[in-house]
Amino acid sequence: MPNSGASTVADVREQLRVWPLKATSAGRAWEGVHIDEFSEIVLADHFAPPRDHANIAVCTGTSPLVIQRRGGKTFASPSKVGEFSINPAGFESHWDGRIPTHLSMRPDPAKLEEMASDLRRVGIARFQFANVFRLRDPTIEHIARIFGLELNRAPHPVQQLLIESLAVTLCAHLLRSYTNAVGIEARSAGTADLASLARAIAYIEDNPDRNVSLAELAGAAGVSRFHFSRLFRRKIGQSPVRYVERSRIERAKILIVQAELSLADIAQAVGFSDQSHFTRRFRFHEGRTPGQFAREQARGILPRN
Repeated sequence: MPNSGASTVADVREQLRVWPLKATSAGRAWEGVHIDEFSEIVLADHFAPPRDHANIAVCTGTSPLVIQRRGGKTFASPSKVGEFSINPAGFESHWDGRIPTHLSMRPDPAKLEEMASDLRRVGIARFQFANVFRLRDPTIEHIARIFGLELNRAPHPVQQLLIESLAVTLCAHLLRSYTNAVGIEARSAGTADLASLARAIAYIEDNPDRNVSLAELAGAAGVSRFHFSRLFRRKIGQSPVRYVERSRIERAKILIVQAELSLADIAQAVGFSDQSHFTRRFRFHEGRTPGQFAREQARGILPRN
């Protein structure tokens, strides 16, 4: 189990400063998870001290042999693309061999605790991660792939909300599948939950030109981020990320019909970083560009939706 002397994420990044780092979330305004992408490195009895967080390492390359030792166990195997390991909090570890290129995902321990406390768990006071040496999991592989893509993309208006949603998804999947947090029971949604959703939706509509974060929406709703994400998808039928973008597009359509602003000004007014990004997302949702939509309105053509 973690202790007060365990290494934090900042400590670990300092300890690994000589490793070949390809990309990192350090310095980005991402919440809920810390991401680092490393190139291949050869290790000989590399020691990693105990940490206050779990590390999920997903292989993006291959290796003929990696030897892992922790928790009194030793595991030696080749590494294949998509395989992952979990180094739980509180474990020291030793590594040998050719460590392949990989993505390191470190969920924020405070966010994990917040999520776990929001779940009703039977018979246990705390949760503990399984000590996983080498497995395949399509969900973890898919999430890691998206994180890797976002590391190499420039920031855009909804990236922070996308990352927070992915972090919630990752934490929920890990708690369900790789911890002893058994007996999870879903909450029922009643009048209080509907009121929470109404407050969140009003907050979105009141801030059409801002990059609204998942934390802000949950705060406006008055519930935890984990409960908010589950509730929103269950009742609205889509993720908060998609709803926020869709609401911006609907606001943009109103402004285009009013014909008082240029398309560049409308893009800024509804929270897009630039007109080209606005055009791409408008086409995705509407099947045509903002300019085409504007010309249709000028000719009196009714929208298709």
